[in-house]
Amino acid sequence: GAEVAPGLILQENALYVRWKETIYRLDFRENNLVTGTPVLNVGEISNITCFLEVPDSDIYLVGTLSDGLYVFQRQQFTSVLLDQPESEVVYALAPLGGNGFLTWKGGIQPGKVFVLPSVYTGQSILHTKDGNYLLNRWVNKVDAGIVVLDSNLKQRTYIREDNLRVKAFLESNDGSRWLAAAGHYLGKLENNRIKRLEPPE
Repeated sequence: GAEVAPGLILQENALYVRWKETIYRLDFRENNLVTGTPVLNVGEISNITCFLEVPDSDIYLVGTLSDGLYVFQRQQFTSVLLDQPESEVVYALAPLGGNGFLTWKGGIQPGKVFVLPSVYTGQSILHTKDGNYLLNRWVNKVDAGIVVLDSNLKQRTYIREDNLRVKAFLESNDGSRWLAAAGHYLGKLENNRIKRLEPPE
């Protein structure tokens, strides 16, 4: 078969690497030692952009740039196709309830598919420890920012910032929330504002 390039995937505060036909979870130990635990054999699926484990349900989600979304459960998997061809490009994923997931286009749960407003970007979604979701809203350069949705996907907060295009969200172990955005260095969310960090010289 075709040779598949390795790649790193950051999802839900875990770092994975795809090597050949397998996705490994990386564990960082003392003395700069990194170990890899095999998680899922994905065969020759190409252009993987995101990966999500839902251990309680034994479900694995694999999003791709070209082939839509793969849902693996134990020894079975299915491919979920959406009505709009452009929706087959899947970026960030976050768990939704105990048996579903949320993307920037909407959510999928057993027997139920629903859409979100078409104002969110697809590079990153953060499912926070307190059950909320952070998404990047971008309508135009002056109507952009971060939206906080509750566990029922109702908007709680909107943190506006001109032309904000978030590439990644992360919640650290202490509960602080970080983001990386196009054209900026790291930012930290504090008191419903984005505190920018200066890049190293």
